[in-house]
Amino acid sequence: MSYKLTVIAISAHRQGVNPIFGEGATHIKLCDDAAGYFIELSQSDDNTENGTVRFDPAEWEVINTAVKTLLNSAPVEDKYAGIV
Repeated sequence: MSYKLTVIAISAHRQGVNPIFGEGATHIKLCDDAAGYFIELSQSDDNTENGTVRFDPAEWEVINTAVKTLLNSAPVEDKYAGIV
């Protein structure tokens, strides 16, 4: 049996902030509900309302890079793999 590594989640956060539950840590995740891949953004802040993601404009480039990384790591057989 062989194993493969596929990146499905990345945390974007300020230096010195906990990447899992730190304030302002944005989690970018590659999801699939059997209809194809989609990107999910979430934060675990107590300061954000359910369903709301807030980030600094400067953080956008990091989030954009994370999305590209996740899509490029999708399995080759998926039609979205390698589109960015």
